[in-house]
Amino acid sequence: MTLRVLLAFSDLDDEDAWLDALDPLVLVVDDEPDVVLTDGSDEVEGPVVVVSATPLSGSWVSPELGPEAVVAALWATSLGLEVGPARTVDHEAPALTPREREVLELLALGLSNREIGETLQISAHTAKFHVQGLLDKLDATTRTEAAVRAARMWLI
Repeated sequence: MTLRVLLAFSDLDDEDAWLDALDPLVLVVDDEPDVVLTDGSDEVEGPVVVVSATPLSGSWVSPELGPEAVVAALWATSLGLEVGPARTVDHEAPALTPREREVLELLALGLSNREIGETLQISAHTAKFHVQGLLDKLDATTRTEAAVRAARMWLI
């Protein structure tokens, strides 16, 4: 499947630069687009990825990320996903042992201590010990908070 993209920029110089960069990656069209790429200055109907250095309403991505990132954002938007700036790490990620990583992945899937133990062939008590260690390392008070923090730190 080829992604059909309409360019709608207020500054024609920007449009020409994007046309050159995106031409080999997507099909640039004048009508019936899958998604519209705009700088947000014009009112455009249909799915839109806004290329902007500052956050605007709806999906947007910074032009400094380059054509490949913008094309990824265009594809994501065409599939109904919201696009925004890259996640940043709130805190430095703690060092985890291989076993802690296994437990963390299962915890993030919503498994109980008993289920984690069965999956890893350890006792539920040992699984509980690992979960508590993860809560401490991630400075979390709940399993859900630990999973969210781990995701924000790119641990899972």
